[in-house]
Amino acid sequence: VIQARLAPVALLIALAFVVVGFLRVDREMTQAERNRAALTASETATLVEVFLLRQVTRLQSIEHAAETLIADSLALNRAQGSSEAVSIFKNGRFDGLWVVVPSSRGQTVTQLYGQPSKLLTVDSTAIAQLVESYSSLGPKAVVTRRKGETLLWLVQSIGGRSYSSITGLVSLDSLTYLLHQQRYSG
Repeated sequence: VIQARLAPVALLIALAFVVVGFLRVDREMTQAERNRAALTASETATLVEVFLLRQVTRLQSIEHAAETLIADSLALNRAQGSSEAVSIFKNGRFDGLWVVVPSSRGQTVTQLYGQPSKLLTVDSTAIAQLVESYSSLGPKAVVTRRKGETLLWLVQSIGGRSYSSITGLVSLDSLTYLLHQQRYSG
């Protein structure tokens, strides 16, 4: 009689251990998923940061090289045709590159380099507003959305002068590719 009563109790205790075991495994798996999501977010943030730092470094190297070429709007006109300036601007790997310098009429916005197949029509007023809003002694990254396309603009003052700036347009295709590669490799 005692054995008959103990069998259901033992079965109930065994079932309780199984349920507690499943709950513990579920909790551990949930925590592992949270940790994996946090790690993926951290990796993605690092990749974006490295991408931005690389682009800012490229813009700053162009800025340093162009500082002597582009002192004002007159020097800018002379520099645009020089082969040295053209090679400097093309090596930055920007989709578009503009410079804003002081002139007798206020500011002159000049496109230094551009890949027509990748460029949207960008007017000088938009570039001037971008520079006015975001120009400072340090580099600024600005993301805008125009005609359904997301654009990354980098604005850097030239030679520590806040009144002259160089602005680069960066394609986000390489960042997108980098993020897709990271997503599918993990």
